[in-house]
Amino acid sequence: RVRALHVEVDRDAQRTWPGHRRLDRVALRRVLVAVAMSMPKTGYCQGLNNVAATMLSLMQEETAFWCVRALLSCKLPPRFHDEALFAMRAEQRVLDAAMEALEPRVHAAMARHGLGVSHFSTGWLLPLFCGVFSMEVTHRVLDRLCLSRHGANTLLSAAMAAVATLRPTLLACARAPDKL
Repeated sequence: RVRALHVEVDRDAQRTWPGHRRLDRVALRRVLVAVAMSMPKTGYCQGLNNVAATMLSLMQEETAFWCVRALLSCKLPPRFHDEALFAMRAEQRVLDAAMEALEPRVHAAMARHGLGVSHFSTGWLLPLFCGVFSMEVTHRVLDRLCLSRHGANTLLSAAMAAVATLRPTLLACARAPDKL
């Protein structure tokens, strides 16, 4: 089991921020393995590599470990990053309902092409927006996540803001489904 963890972490560490010259991949591997070993119910989940890399770009290795661990254990619902992604999928259902209510045109356009919220939100929510948008946006989301009591609601707010910002592009793509 430990060997499988190392193999998966090694694979993801190599894919994390390709070409980034200042990312210490050895430190990234150590942080990811340490987080997974210290939280056996969560283990390792893809997306955490970008969270850990973002933390390592801001702080020393040990502090990055504790920050990632605190995010997972204190700021997100239990089972958000576990093997079944139970809580993350529940948040996607909330996001889907919010999109249907607040962005009905985008929601309907996506539904016409058989696309649901999970087609884009998994890649936003699992890495907590790290490595998805600019570092400035990522830092704002992480600041709000760390400093507020609202946990996953912070991620949903960020996702809705991203959908609103991307509305013209999403609607244009929905008119040309081959671009979706």
